[in-house]
Amino acid sequence: IRALDESAALFAAEKRGARRRAVLMISDGKAPHYFRDEDTLRNLWNADVVVHALLVKSKSKESSLPIDMPKLTEATGGEAI
Repeated sequence: IRALDESAALFAAEKRGARRRAVLMISDGKAPHYFRDEDTLRNLWNADVVVHALLVKSKSKESSLPIDMPKLTEATGGEAI
């Protein structure tokens, strides 16, 4: 999710044009640490970013927290598949 926050910050720093910005995220739907999706969503909305996600299965046994990627992407106008 840090990548989404950083993307939103980069887009927010750029001059806005007539088009919306988009991020295509490839994710296993897990985060290595806790995050506040409300903060991430607010940053994406402020930067006018649509997020689409391609969800993949992970064989990682690292400790991680689930992310509701469909909720996150739909809230920005995108989708997760």
